[in-house]
Amino acid sequence: MTQATLADEWLAKGLVLFNSNEYEKAIMAYEQAIRIVPQSAEAWARKGDALYALDRYGEAVSAYDTALQNNPVIAAAWLNKGIILNKLNQPENALIAIEKVIAINPDDPNAWYNKGVALYLLGKFDESIIAFDQALALNPAAGKVWTKKGDALQKLGRYKPALKAYDEATQLDPSDAEAWSNKGDVFRALTRYEEALKAYDSAVRSDAGYIRAWCNKGSALMDMDLFDESVQAFDAAIRIDPNNSVAWHDKGNALLKSGKYRDALRAFVRATELDPENAAAWFDRGMALIKIERKQDAAQAFQHAVQADPQFTKAWKNLGMTLDDLGRHDEAVNAYRQVTSLNPDAK
Repeated sequence: MTQATLADEWLAKGLVLFNSNEYEKAIMAYEQAIRIVPQSAEAWARKGDALYALDRYGEAVSAYDTALQNNPVIAAAWLNKGIILNKLNQPENALIAIEKVIAINPDDPNAWYNKGVALYLLGKFDESIIAFDQALALNPAAGKVWTKKGDALQKLGRYKPALKAYDEATQLDPSDAEAWSNKGDVFRALTRYEEALKAYDSAVRSDAGYIRAWCNKGSALMDMDLFDESVQAFDAAIRIDPNNSVAWHDKGNALLKSGKYRDALRAFVRATELDPENAAAWFDRGMALIKIERKQDAAQAFQHAVQADPQFTKAWKNLGMTLDDLGRHDEAVNAYRQVTSLNPDAK
């Protein structure tokens, strides 16, 4: 048996293991092939696939890079590298990889979709829509592309076509929770709250563990001054993930608006414990403390807010007012100076 034949056998064994979701064993098989033929682009690429399946993104990119050094026209390796780089929030590098795929195979709808994702992450929403449209021209039944196109349109404030895109997505896949939730966001932006609630309900019916949909439903209910129902939605999110600081913060806001200040404070305390750098949560914690006449503690909360975000003008202003009420006038003056420094027109 030649060395090349032996390497091929390890590659075949690795593929069987990969298709059986035994990724660690597949990696070992591919490494055996690489020991025999170190320049095997296929072995390196397949090792990258197994590492990708295990969410070992950095190692996967390194494997793909080695594969592409040995064979620069493996479109799948370029594509998976680009997808991973998008996941790692490196859209500039992702775009370079995905353009390589398009140069090799301009009719690959996944390449155009992932180009759109990279452009979306770069904030180039108009360009991302062009890429999504190209993907849809090649595969009109790709629901995820319609969803992402809707997201880009929503970012541009083009709500009517965004709704049409989400409609396409949910018609293709009625269980697409993300599309339903994002459709709800558009309705909420348009103050069409009843329709927003129906969309969020569809999202959580499709995926009861979709925290963002529960939180956005809670926010819509809060917009409608339905505070008790709003708290119930945030509680649903918290049951799914008790350590979700956003859900605790939003719950606190609903409680604060409903006049349940002590309950609100407990929620804000939990939010700031989970995310000590959340300036808005510290600010709202300070507001709850003001409502129950704990001004000393409120001043400390506002101080935390400005430490987390030194540009937070409203927190500086409230810190100054609270310090004034406490008789700490020199400190209050310093806070007011920050306000005028950030906003010279402030009074």
